[in-house]
Amino acid sequence: MPIKFILSVLFVLWHCQSQAQSDSIFQQKHFRLSLLSGIQSENLHWSIAGNLNGENPNIYSELIWKDIIGITSNLDFEWNFWHKFSFYASLFNSQTVSGKVSDSDYSGNNHTNRTFYTYVDANKGYNRSFIPELRYCIYSGKIFQFNFAVGYIFQKQRLYLLHDEENPLIPDLNSNYSILWKGIRIGTYFRIRLSPRIKLGYIFRYNQLDYSANANWNLITDFKHPDSFSHTANGYKLSNSFGVDYLLYSKLQITLASSYFYAHTGYGIDELHLTSGENPQTRLNEVINFGYNLSIGIGYSF
Repeated sequence: MPIKFILSVLFVLWHCQSQAQSDSIFQQKHFRLSLLSGIQSENLHWSIAGNLNGENPNIYSELIWKDIIGITSNLDFEWNFWHKFSFYASLFNSQTVSGKVSDSDYSGNNHTNRTFYTYVDANKGYNRSFIPELRYCIYSGKIFQFNFAVGYIFQKQRLYLLHDEENPLIPDLNSNYSILWKGIRIGTYFRIRLSPRIKLGYIFRYNQLDYSANANWNLITDFKHPDSFSHTANGYKLSNSFGVDYLLYSKLQITLASSYFYAHTGYGIDELHLTSGENPQTRLNEVINFGYNLSIGIGYSF
């Protein structure tokens, strides 16, 4: 997203005339810290074609990670540093505890003539992110608050293919696929007061992302290790977050939160890194990553 567009948006918001009432229950605190923990479930799959034109066949190899369950921790910080402007930052970690992955190869188009298939454990790995944001409060009244945000996302994931006791034919399997999503995000943030102690929140974010990944396929001797092949593509991510805050007293609150996310790339490049020194390329058809998380925690304002 062009820098000129972001600056233009901030300029418009700066001149937005919104009369925040002095007795607003959403009046900004100088600092706010939140710590949450919970569970996340996600799925990710990618496929490649037989050549750069997406042919011979159109789906040559496909990996599907399913029901990747992780235990999450989330530290959020917000600083109302000047008038209606706030700086927000979030650190997130999901540590994988269970999951499965399938690996399929085909010689015919549209998932026909399967030549290889395995279904193994994926009960190790992580999903981590760091998100800085600049927020502007467009309106803050007695019942309703509306914010606009511009930020950046750095997200790292590592997914595994591991030896499965139910699949003794691959005893030494310990392969991994490491991902980096990064790019600009914009979002809107709404809050509504239900009572003096209870508030509801909703956040929608759009992310324009660069996607890159590197894999270590440990059992294929023709591949280099630990850099067996790489993926690059461009994509986007949409996320919806819902929250309920319950005020225990003036500075401390309990938060229940949930979110759903969906990320999708367009066509990209799959490049093999062979021990022979060659680096053949084919088309990365797409990468799709989606899931949800649930969490509970506390927030403290001062």
